[in-house]
Amino acid sequence: EFSRAYSYTTPSFRAVVSLDAYHNRFGGGVTWLGAEVIRVDCPEASKCNALVRVDFRPVLSRKDDVKLSSHVDETWLLEDRQWWYFQKI
Repeated sequence: EFSRAYSYTTPSFRAVVSLDAYHNRFGGGVTWLGAEVIRVDCPEASKCNALVRVDFRPVLSRKDDVKLSSHVDETWLLEDRQWWYFQKI
């Protein structure tokens, strides 16, 4: 659900990066299966770092039961009482 994920990015990011450009950052080589937050650390009141495990299947996999996982570091920022996912432009 790229449009839903895009809505969590900071307003300044969305002002510069379109939904299509955001979607293209991820490519089409995998099918996303799920995600789970593993750990959250908040070094400041307005900034948290999350470690997220993402599960996916390569599109060109010959086996339907292939499931791979990776970990992604995410930064979340609190602005105007709203949490936003920070992404570099």
